Amino acid sequence: MTDMDVKTAIRNGDADTLRQLLSDDSSRANELIRWDNKKCLTHPLHFISDMLFNGTLQKGKELPLVRGLVEDVDDFRVTNPPSNPTLLDALAADFSGHRYDLRHIIRAMLNSRTYQLSAEPTESGRADALNYSHYFMRRLTAEEMLDTISEVTGIQEKFRGFPPGTRAMQVYSAQPGGSYMLSAFGRPNRETICERDPMPDIVQTLHLISGDTINKKVADWKPDPALDDAQQLNRIFLSSLSRYPSEPERQRIEADLKTKEPRSVFQDLLWAVLNSKEFMFNH
Repeated sequence: MTDMDVKTAIRNGDADTLRQLLSDDSSRANELIRWDNKKCLTHPLHFISDMLFNGTLQKGKELPLVRGLVEDVDDFRVTNPPSNPTLLDALAADFSGHRYDLRHIIRAMLNSRTYQLSAEPTESGRADALNYSHYFMRRLTAEEMLDTISEVTGIQEKFRGFPPGTRAMQVYSAQPGGSYMLSAFGRPNRETICERDPMPDIVQTLHLISGDTINKKVADWKPDPALDDAQQLNRIFLSSLSRYPSEPERQRIEADLKTKEPRSVFQDLLWAVLNSKEFMFNH
């Protein structure tokens, strides 16, 4: 077997010949992918796509739905089968059928009933951690949390070396623009190839309670002069929690507004909301 034989088989889309060529030496599959990854992606070679395409889908599946069809997400062994192989195969076929368009497959997942299920489980599905009977709550990533805090308060974060208005999601340098929050909440520094660390710790808690990220933005926050107190209250809840305040919450804030300066009341509310579990978790 020569490299020219392999290249010719790929160019002709001859999967049977390529299987035969690779059967003598399994290490040649890695050579094939290194030789021309683009050709591998654009030919329907299913014996490669089973790992390559499904692996890509698995990463995409894990992000919006928290748990992948295979756990751990990179552990595609015969002894670790997917929880729903039919669904994984259907997603892989849809992915390849749309020329490996990641936006298409992510859009399909986000529009699915599975993704849109409530995080509140039914009595029979309370212990389910495998079959997507309810949405699994996920804490916002470092970038999501920082961008949302900036959006709610209206105070943009400044990243060293990046123009004004840059969002945390757009910061790509090895050091995350000098943002302590991104580092504290597990964003990889990209100096090495590694997964982000999603585990909570006391450093994160202390930073949210008394660190600069929330406290400086809350201190700089100013109410919109075009809104009355009730409208301002609704804006804070809608922008942070995507809901209107409950009646008890509204009554508590209205009581404080009668005895305290409105800006101070709303600043206290912002601090409390931004430190709440309801804000920090996608549910």
